[in-house]
Amino acid sequence: MPLRGFTLAEVLITLGIIGVVAALTIPTLMQKTDERETVAKVNKVFSTIKNAVNLAISENGSPSSWDVDYVAYRDDDEITKLASYIKPYLNISKDCGTSESGCMYDGMYKALNGDDKYVYSSIDGIYRFLLNDGTSLFMSTSANGGELDNNLLRLATVYIDVNNEKGPNQIGKDLFVMFLNNNGVSLPSESCSLYEGDGGGCVEYIIINKNMDYLNE
Repeated sequence: MPLRGFTLAEVLITLGIIGVVAALTIPTLMQKTDERETVAKVNKVFSTIKNAVNLAISENGSPSSWDVDYVAYRDDDEITKLASYIKPYLNISKDCGTSESGCMYDGMYKALNGDDKYVYSSIDGIYRFLLNDGTSLFMSTSANGGELDNNLLRLATVYIDVNNEKGPNQIGKDLFVMFLNNNGVSLPSESCSLYEGDGGGCVEYIIINKNMDYLNE
């Protein structure tokens, strides 16, 4: 009995089916891979910053006793003083101070819900530097911006962009927020949702849940 191969039409149909399946599954797989990388990076950077602040506290006492006027909201001189306490305990590849470019995204950051948030690079009193692993870290004093849980006083806000200038440049996706308080580092306890808040609470969600499932709401 003679052997019968596939016809051209059968081959094309099979390739078409494979293409459709790939188009449906590959973006999802890539998104999951990106999310896993972000989760790992957030946990690593949070640990790095927390350790750096704890070492600074061990050397200099509580941040509330440091020579920094935290009430001077977004003041270049005061945030520079604050950064000087923490920088010695971080692996920094570039120090941009309060004005030099190259350490952070220069455009508009968006909230998790898609609304415009801030062009942080254009705001006074933002100290910025780049870590060796490519993380952009920038901070500002918080004008004693209210008490946190457990009677902790918020002294400064610390932002991390896990991929520096690359997109999407959005809170809860690649930009995450934490606070410096009188006892160390704490996380925002606000909602992490595509529909509520700006995404500031997503760093706590990631650290607790080890995923970014809130993006699939």
